[in-house]
Amino acid sequence: LGTPAPERAPEPAGPRLLACLDGDLWLGDDGAGLLVVDGTRLARALTLAAWPDEAALPSRRLLFPARVDLDAEDAARVESERDVLEALGLEVTAVGPTTFAIHTVPRAHPQVGGEPPAEAVLRAALGALAADADAPARRAAIAAALVPRARSEDAAALFPAAPAHPEAHRRTGYDELRAGFDEA
Repeated sequence: LGTPAPERAPEPAGPRLLACLDGDLWLGDDGAGLLVVDGTRLARALTLAAWPDEAALPSRRLLFPARVDLDAEDAARVESERDVLEALGLEVTAVGPTTFAIHTVPRAHPQVGGEPPAEAVLRAALGALAADADAPARRAAIAAALVPRARSEDAAALFPAAPAHPEAHRRTGYDELRAGFDEA
């Protein structure tokens, strides 16, 4: 008497992305409630987690080296801290007294897309070195520069990792969300 309805595919296990709000604010459901995820924090946390603790950071060679003009103090720091910069994934060569070419930058998490902002990464590394930051603080500064803002295009690939990174999400129940809307 008719065609039977096609069988539905089973729901995927794990958290489901429901919406991207303003690019880097993601909303999802993990069965226990809603997850409100800061995509930028998640992308940075995943990048930091992908880097080995003591080894040099994995780097990515740029197709075209980025040129950057630095002040005399930062130019001197590039020369004196070359080994540290290389361990941080930055290969930088002088092309003038205060002009440098950036050949490599640290590699972000494999699922984080976009072109790495080479100049911002170098400046973040130099700032951390100038502040005499320890190794974890240097890496955090570089991750922040490497992932200035998560992209909505990366949300579907990154969102399933959110529950493992509490610094990047907030769990909220449907009742709490409804109460928030009632207050607004």
